[in-house]
Amino acid sequence: MARVESKVQDDFHVSYHVGQHGWEHVNIFICFQTFQFAVTEVYGTGGVDALLELCEALLRNEAIKTPLFDEPGGVVLQLEPLPKQKHLACFRAFDIGGRIGEYYNADLHSPLFDIVIKRKQLFTNLIMELWIEMLHSQERSYRKNRSVFPVEKLVMLNMKWNASDLGPSCLFHADS
Repeated sequence: MARVESKVQDDFHVSYHVGQHGWEHVNIFICFQTFQFAVTEVYGTGGVDALLELCEALLRNEAIKTPLFDEPGGVVLQLEPLPKQKHLACFRAFDIGGRIGEYYNADLHSPLFDIVIKRKQLFTNLIMELWIEMLHSQERSYRKNRSVFPVEKLVMLNMKWNASDLGPSCLFHADS
């Protein structure tokens, strides 16, 4: 059986920052392109929740669509595992136009980007960005006018990572 080659994109980075008053920023760099997304927590979930969901899906090697809402509009990030190459997944982003706090699958027709990534590389990138924000959230002056960071969720995610096929964790080991 001939092996089908996937063009894997490893020249990417996701940057995440929690701003003040419910605003967050997600920037995705692919080669020499930058995709910048403002995210609001007004509609119930923010960037931290979306990134934690993406990490969980990467660990389970499951498909997911998770929105990053702006006021109005936003994007939907999508992960879709490649069944014959379990270490890879398709990573896409779709603009949802002027919708307010919702999207429909019919909105997801022309991706802003559509790349094949290594699951471990994206997972490591995302959890490190979350870990940085968690460390910043430990400082009283940084916490001012920002939502409470879900430290326990991140610690649990790290323990799952340590026990998964994408592990071991490079942050700390659950048994230490």
